[in-house]
Amino acid sequence: MSLPPENSIRVLIVEDNPGDAVLIQQMIAGFVETAAESRIAANIEDAEALLRTEEFSLILCDLELPDSAGLETVDRILSNSQALPVIVLTGGDARDTAIDAIRLGAQDFLEKGAVTSTSLERIVAHSLERQSLNRALQNSMVELEAANARFVNLISDLTDAVVVTDPGGIVLFVNPAAERLFARDFAAAIGEKCGLPMESGVPVELGL
Repeated sequence: MSLPPENSIRVLIVEDNPGDAVLIQQMIAGFVETAAESRIAANIEDAEALLRTEEFSLILCDLELPDSAGLETVDRILSNSQALPVIVLTGGDARDTAIDAIRLGAQDFLEKGAVTSTSLERIVAHSLERQSLNRALQNSMVELEAANARFVNLISDLTDAVVVTDPGGIVLFVNPAAERLFARDFAAAIGEKCGLPMESGVPVELGL
C-alpha cells in the first residue's frame, strides 16, 4: 500500500459516535496546508474491510468501539493498518491508556474534547513526517546491511589475510585466509583483544 501523492492524503476515521466522526471529518476537509479527504468506519470490522480495499495515508481511531475496547482496539487496528501511522482518539479520562497505546505502536493521541482543526492538522502532519522518516531509516538500514554483506563476502573470498579490529584492538572480523595464515581460530576471538601489533587507524602489514 503506497501513500497518495504529495500534499494529498486520505484518512480513515474509526469512530462509532456519528457526531464526533462527522466533526473530525469536517476538520479534515478544512485542512489548509494539505488536500485531505476521509472515510468513516463505525467499528473495527468495518475499518478492516476498508483497509483491505482502499488506500489510506493515516488512521484516526477511537479507543472505545462496539466490537473492541481499550488497548485491544489499538492492537487490532495496528495489526491491520498496513504500517500506516495510527493516531488514537480518546476521552480525557483515558490518557494513561492512550500513552500505553503509543508504547504499542500508535504514533500519537488526541483528546476528542480538545481537538481543533489546527491541532488536528498539525498532529496529522507530524505523524506522517515521522512515518516518512522511519521508512527512510528502515530503507537505509536495509541498504547498509546489504552493503555490509557484500563487503563481508568480498573480504571472505580474498586470498590475503584480513583482520579487522576497532581502535582498541578488539577483533571485529577475520577472514578465512587470516585463520589459515596464523593457524588460529580468530572467529572464536571476535569481541576479544587481537593480540597482534597494530597502530590505531593505520592498516598494518605483518611479515611472518
